[in-house]
Amino acid sequence: MPVLPGKISGAIQTIQYLKTHPQKSIVGTGVGNFSSKIAFRAAGAGIRGRYPKNYTYISPAFMANHLDLYLSFFSREINFRSVRNNPYSEYDQLLSEYGILGLAAFIIYYLWFFGKHAKTLTYGLPILIFTIAILFIDYWFEQLSVMVFFELLLFLNIKETSVNYA
Repeated sequence: MPVLPGKISGAIQTIQYLKTHPQKSIVGTGVGNFSSKIAFRAAGAGIRGRYPKNYTYISPAFMANHLDLYLSFFSREINFRSVRNNPYSEYDQLLSEYGILGLAAFIIYYLWFFGKHAKTLTYGLPILIFTIAILFIDYWFEQLSVMVFFELLLFLNIKETSVNYA
């Protein structure tokens, strides 16, 4: 029976993998090679969607880490099949597949962009906090409809509260 929730186990796996493969810690393992919907689809197991059979592949790093963790948790009792017990996390994906540079770029260019408007946001501030929090839960950037909706609300709030000096 697992001791730690899947999110924590997944983060530990990612950190251990990057420690043993330091060259991957800077730029990551590459898209679909460790922890993402693409990795699950590309495996050809029908997890998180389908992938063309002639293009299916499983990265050894993915198979030994998050795929194994996912299959371990979800082959157990039904009470372990919760959001906290799957390895999905946008931050973990960014670190493992895009490395420290990718995670830093996300924080600097994405979160900082919206965060610098935090003082002027009205309804956008709770949306921003909520968005930052839900990125721990799943691969939300691969759910473009959800993220675009949040981003449009944030842009609208920024536009509404910005001062025009023209």
